[in-house]
Amino acid sequence: MAKRKKPEDPGDGTGPGNAGPAWEYFEALGLNRPNAPLTSVDELVRAVEKRTHCQTAEAVLRAEDRRDRSLSANATVSRLVKEIGPDAALGKSRRNQLADFGDRRGKALQKEREAEWGKWRKEAERLKQKHPQLGLPGKKSELARRVKRSLALKDSIETIRKRI
Repeated sequence: MAKRKKPEDPGDGTGPGNAGPAWEYFEALGLNRPNAPLTSVDELVRAVEKRTHCQTAEAVLRAEDRRDRSLSANATVSRLVKEIGPDAALGKSRRNQLADFGDRRGKALQKEREAEWGKWRKEAERLKQKHPQLGLPGKKSELARRVKRSLALKDSIETIRKRI
């Protein structure tokens, strides 16, 4: 369909340049009145009512479209819940199971190493008595380094520093 060209303003007060809002209503409604002046207020009122009716109908259609899309989205979610739900439940139970195993293993390791960490603390206290400056704030890394050297530990200085 060929696009209609906007008529030129004839300059006599009857064209789009001088008709103001009324011309916009006629143009929006698709009324082809390029050179005819508005003949009455009633004509303008009818045009406004027709335009308002069109806007209301468009709003209703947009609302119905949003409702349809919302219903479609809800149906999609429902379908996905039915399809994915069992797998998600299985995954959740598996994650909980693994977390329990991890907690148990961590607590077991902590019990095993507690005796070793006690030895580190005793050695740190002995070194602090021998060298009081190692007990000052900011000297914990140096203390951990000396504990590691004196006990010939494989653990890192950072690990020892955190546990003494």
